[in-house]
Amino acid sequence: MEQDDRGSIGEAAGAERRGAARQHVMMTATIRLALGDKVWDARVRNVSATGVRLAVTAQMPVGASVTVVLRGGLRAQGEVVSCGGGFIGVHFNEPIDVESLVAPRSRPSALHLVPPPSPGTRRPGLKPR
Repeated sequence: MEQDDRGSIGEAAGAERRGAARQHVMMTATIRLALGDKVWDARVRNVSATGVRLAVTAQMPVGASVTVVLRGGLRAQGEVVSCGGGFIGVHFNEPIDVESLVAPRSRPSALHLVPPPSPGTRRPGLKPR
């Protein structure tokens, strides 16, 4: 791998290591070690079909098997490949469908408004008109 003049891995070299393009996102997730019942909340920083980078307060050993639960209940099993600085990297055992994960969620086309009370209706806690 080539290094730039700052001594870090260059972007081109880093891209060669990854099997899929990343999507930079901000969404919540949970992560669970395969051995144990402890669950941690995490924030997804970027995701690809083959892995995810999570901001998490827990330290997890590199090589640990984990399950990551993403938006919509999508579960991905994988292995911790990096841990440090408040982030972990997880490589998924099977690719996921990133497009459906990052697609905008559908929203109601119209707001459902509650009609105002009819005249003479008692309004608890308010003085009569």
